[in-house]
Amino acid sequence: MSRLAVALEAALDPGTAARGLAAAIEAALGEPDAIAGAFVFATAAAGASGEAVGRALAARWPAAVLLGTSFEGLVAGGRVWQGEPVVAVLAWTAGPGAPVPIVCEVGGRDPDGLAKEIASAGDQVVPGPHDLVLLFPDALGPPALRPLLDRFSPTFGGPALAGAAASGVEGGAASSWADPGVPGESDLLVGLLIPGAPARIRCAGATRLASPWLEVSARRPHWIDALEGEPPSLWIRRQLGLDDEAPVEPHLDRLLLRLTGPAPAAAGRGAARPLPESEPEAFDELFITGLDPRRGAVGIMGSVARGDRVALALPDASYAREHLRAAVASLPDSPLVFQIACPSRGESLHGDPDIEAAVVADQAAGRPVFGVVAPFQLGSDPSGTARLRVHSTVLVALGSEKPTAKVQSDCSN
Repeated sequence: MSRLAVALEAALDPGTAARGLAAAIEAALGEPDAIAGAFVFATAAAGASGEAVGRALAARWPAAVLLGTSFEGLVAGGRVWQGEPVVAVLAWTAGPGAPVPIVCEVGGRDPDGLAKEIASAGDQVVPGPHDLVLLFPDALGPPALRPLLDRFSPTFGGPALAGAAASGVEGGAASSWADPGVPGESDLLVGLLIPGAPARIRCAGATRLASPWLEVSARRPHWIDALEGEPPSLWIRRQLGLDDEAPVEPHLDRLLLRLTGPAPAAAGRGAARPLPESEPEAFDELFITGLDPRRGAVGIMGSVARGDRVALALPDASYAREHLRAAVASLPDSPLVFQIACPSRGESLHGDPDIEAAVVADQAAGRPVFGVVAPFQLGSDPSGTARLRVHSTVLVALGSEKPTAKVQSDCSN
C-alpha cells in the first residue's frame, strides 16, 4: 500500500526550503529512492520558488515524478499562510493506491476533448467509481469549468471529484508545472488521480436560504435576466427588505446564488421549488459578479439555462462552523485531511482568517491537516455529481484507512 506524507516550509531560499521539506518527507517515508512522486503546493507570494523547490527535490529524489502549482494561500498547522512565500509538499511511495499525476495542456481544447484527456492522463489507471480525482484549474478560466464538470461523471465513470482554483501573483495566472525545469509547458491543468478512494469528500457550506427556489425565465450567457418573469433585482429587494430607492449593489458582495436544474416535468412548474435543507449539497453555489441596472439582471460566473432554479443565499457564520465540524467528524479514517478553503470565509465571515483552519485541525483529532485557499472550490455532492462551489470548505480524507506505517508530517515553519 502506498504511504503519504506532507511537509511545509516557509524558508525564503528555495534550496533551504527544499532541504527542510526533503528531511521531513524522508523521516516519514524512508530513503530518497523510496519517494515515487510528489505534488508541490506554493503560495502565490512564493513566485517562482515553487518550481525551484521542485527542481531541487527532483535532483534529490531521482525516482520521483514531480508536479505542482500555486494558490492564493495554504492551510497547515491550524492556520492560513497567505501573502508570504510558503511551499508545501505531498509525497508518496510506490504501491497500490499511489497517486497518479494528471497533466493536461488546456489551450484550445473543447470540454469533451479536455475531459477525455484528463481521463487518459493516468495511463496506468483507468478512472472509475471507486477513485478520487483532485483537479487544480487556473482561476482565470472558470467559465469553461461548468461544461467540463457536466461531462466529468459520464467520461470518467463516476469517480469522486475535489479541487481548487490555482492562482498566481496578484491574481494572475497560476504557476503550474510538470517535470520541473523542462521548458515549453504553459496553460497547464494539473491534478492527481488517487485509485481506490471512494466516499472521501465532505463539503461544508456557509450560507442559509434567503428566498424560495425561483425558475430562470430569461437569460443571456453569464446573465440572469428574469426569475419567475421578474427582474432578479426585484427579488433581491423583496427578500432583503430594501425599498425601491435603496441601491442594490452594496448587497451583492455578500449575496450568493444557489443553482440547480429544472423541476421534474411530471411535477409541473414550481412543484419542486422548495428543495429541502436536508439535501444541502444538491446545487452549485455562485457569486454574483455584477448588476445590469437597465434590465435589473444579475451577472454570474458561468451560465444558466431557462428552467433552471435559483435561490438567493446569505452567509451565516454560526451555520458555517456547525456544518464544518459535522463535515470533519463524518470523514472516514485516514492518515491525512486535505482542506480546500475559501478566502471570503475568513476575516469577513468569522473576523479571523485562521478560524476555520483551527476548527478543522481541532476536530481532526490528531490527523495532520493541510490544504489550499482558493476563490472557488470543486467537490462532488453525495450523489456523485461534480459541483462548482464558492464560499465552501471542501474536505478530503487522503490515504489508506488503515495505513501500514505511521505517516508523519512537519507543518511548522
